[in-house]
Amino acid sequence: KYCLQHYSYEEPLTARECNPDIITFIKNTQCNQNTPIDVRFYGGEPLVYWHDIKNIVEQLRDVNVKFSMISNGKFMTDEIAEFFNANNIAVSISYDGYNVMKTRRYDVFKENEDALLSLKSLSVNSVLTPYCLPYS
Repeated sequence: KYCLQHYSYEEPLTARECNPDIITFIKNTQCNQNTPIDVRFYGGEPLVYWHDIKNIVEQLRDVNVKFSMISNGKFMTDEIAEFFNANNIAVSISYDGYNVMKTRRYDVFKENEDALLSLKSLSVNSVLTPYCLPYS
């Protein structure tokens, strides 16, 4: 009920061209620092843009970058999990607690459990709202 893209998409969008300026900026900035740049995908729902994420990660493959993502996990597949594992992408799943079926109309830990549990770097986070609490 609070996610802007909650009902908007039923599958990931087709790939689009990423603005090359941001790729150049990340590459140039990374050359001037000793630690990796943290590139974090979040949204809305970043897996709507799965093809774009894959493209960005591939463009930055040889750059000292640490990738992470916050997602509701709805579009997580075995293919995506394998890609994230191969590229050391940390994934945090947003979970809504007791009323997940009322807030999202699906329970990601039931519907995508195998793909989620195959992730090498998985965490869970929650947006705390009244919807997360048990109804009285």
